[in-house]
Amino acid sequence: MILIVSLSSGASANSPEMTAYRAHMQPLLLKYGAERLSSARVLPPQPDAPLEIHVTRFPDKAEFDAMRADPDYLALEDLRQAATQHMHTYIAEEYVTFLD
Repeated sequence: MILIVSLSSGASANSPEMTAYRAHMQPLLLKYGAERLSSARVLPPQPDAPLEIHVTRFPDKAEFDAMRADPDYLALEDLRQAATQHMHTYIAEEYVTFLD
């Protein structure tokens, strides 16, 4: 399992472009076995902070790479750029910490 942490900024969370982008991404995530674990909006909006933070779990990096090579994913590039000014994506491993 890997986690994908995506930070998007620069667009309205409720813009028509962002709504359309989410609608197109959901089937792709399901196709590659991904599970959205968490989505959050930064409050209050800040100029240098991301607008949204998403954490998605993939079965493995190969599935994530396959999704990013999928022609349907590649076809979303213009919509992705219209929906967000910046999108940073990080690959992470899942771990759990316990505090006493």
